[in-house]
Amino acid sequence: MKRLSFLVVALLFVAGILFAETHIPGGNISGVFLASGSPYYVDGEVHIPTGSSLIIEPGCSLIFTDSVAFVVDSAALLRAVGTETDSIFFVPQDTAIGWEGIDLIKPAENCTITYCHIEGSNSSGIYIDSTSNIIISHSTITGNRTISSEYGGGIYCYGSDITISNNTITENDVSGIDCFNSENITISNNTITKNDGSGIYCCGSDSITISGNTITENDGGGIYCCGSDSITISNNTITENDGGGIDCWNSDNITISSNTITENDGSGIYCYWSYNIAISNNTIIGNSADYGGGIYLVVYHFYVSRAVIFNNIITNNSADSLGSQICAEVGDSTDSTFLFISHCDLDTADCYFDVGAGELIFGDGIINVNPFFADTLFHLSDSSRCIDAGVESVYVSFWDTVIYAPTIDFEGDIRPIGGGWDIGADESPYTAPPNNPPIITTCPDDTIMIEISDTTQWVYIDFNDPDGDEIFCTTFETPDGYEHWGEDSSYYWGFGGSGQIRYAFYPDTADTGLYHFAFSACDYALCDTCDFWVKVLLPSSDDSLLYILYPGWNLIGGLVETIPATYLTSSPGVYSSVFGYSREYSSYFIADSLRYRQGYWVFALDTVEIFGH
Repeated sequence: MKRLSFLVVALLFVAGILFAETHIPGGNISGVFLASGSPYYVDGEVHIPTGSSLIIEPGCSLIFTDSVAFVVDSAALLRAVGTETDSIFFVPQDTAIGWEGIDLIKPAENCTITYCHIEGSNSSGIYIDSTSNIIISHSTITGNRTISSEYGGGIYCYGSDITISNNTITENDVSGIDCFNSENITISNNTITKNDGSGIYCCGSDSITISGNTITENDGGGIYCCGSDSITISNNTITENDGGGIDCWNSDNITISSNTITENDGSGIYCYWSYNIAISNNTIIGNSADYGGGIYLVVYHFYVSRAVIFNNIITNNSADSLGSQICAEVGDSTDSTFLFISHCDLDTADCYFDVGAGELIFGDGIINVNPFFADTLFHLSDSSRCIDAGVESVYVSFWDTVIYAPTIDFEGDIRPIGGGWDIGADESPYTAPPNNPPIITTCPDDTIMIEISDTTQWVYIDFNDPDGDEIFCTTFETPDGYEHWGEDSSYYWGFGGSGQIRYAFYPDTADTGLYHFAFSACDYALCDTCDFWVKVLLPSSDDSLLYILYPGWNLIGGLVETIPATYLTSSPGVYSSVFGYSREYSSYFIADSLRYRQGYWVFALDTVEIFGH
């Protein structure tokens, strides 16, 4: 804590100061600082005395000519409220000398610092001790040092409840924001970047809400919480921090949801000796650590520890030692601890679990696909398999409770849109893309349904046994409105080697809507590797081809010759990119060309005509 000098100097009333420049020698101040008296040169330490108040008008500049503090004493009130176009400045005259920041020592409730610029302090830019309802908003707090203090260079809060919102907090020594032994902390919609320590550091505090912040390039990690309870971390962008994204140590009741946590040097999420942890609908990508590049959990010791992970994209993280995506130590030889994972885009083979005496449960809905983002902000493209693949809630038996997914995404969009919750931080406006080509896993008589647009001229089904085992039987059920045609009039073939079974349907009606067909296939030699994909055959065209797309997903085919996808034009222009399917990578891709006899998916928002030239 700072050593404060309480020198009593003659009381200075400034309500009526009308000069263009005002010098304040130090001592007690109260009343109003008028913009007409600005700039105010502060030549000594100043105090708003006990029971007094000071209002600072928009457009005022307080310039500190020496290394002295601006102190708000016990039960005193400060209201420094600028405007978006007319800020209030607290700055040193000489940056080499600096000043000692704003100190609020047990002040009155409802002190407010809004649209202020606070720079160049030798201690915390704002130091708060033991008060309630402090509001700091829409301010820039930058370049504050900590020569005589180990605490946050930007904002330091002790034993208080505080709201910090819509500020830019950058390039301060130690952390951007430090909160100790406090409660009812709300930190929202700030840009917290390039601070020498953590972006946000909370210790021994309760009821912490950290939401909507952009936390980047801080040297001590993005967010660090220790010995704290009831922590909600949501809707933040946490990227490129040295020391990891989110670190919770020895804390309880932690909810981490709808964050993008990317490219941090350290685990995306690190929870050690913490319990009652719910991690949902985050996008965790490109983080690197020794253990658990995406998520590192140590859930044991001295109490029942429980963690739930669902609806997250956890991919392309790296670890030097173990668990590139997730590394979890779930219980030692004496503890009962539990970890539940479901509905994530996650490669479980790229995880490491040391279960010990604990219990690891994998629920439904875990997929391992390319999430296909539309942009660098991690919005899901309309081909993403993460769309509608999440879940509204999970029931966790060892917790005997239902854990709900967040009802808004990382930008505040309402969930769900479409058929269900999406996986990841973004809730896409699109509906789920067509299913991956199914893999036949049991024989005989697997039945698989596929929808095909009625505008498709030909549908081409190709059963190909990749390992060369003989396919003995295939039967087809022709859908209503379709005629059938096959290479053999019977429904039975026996190909050896890498032979293919082909069958084609075409619609004999021009009615709108979607049709489906069903088939069953059995491969007695190798049941679990026989797969299929859909192709479309189209008549020859020397000039152009017209498609009519209907709302939803449509299957189209290439022309006789391969053409660039950019050759497609539409009237009106309301259709998605063209998506093909890669059997090699088991995922969709944006096609840059349409190849002859290949099928492609297109999503239309409305009925639309497309021409291919």
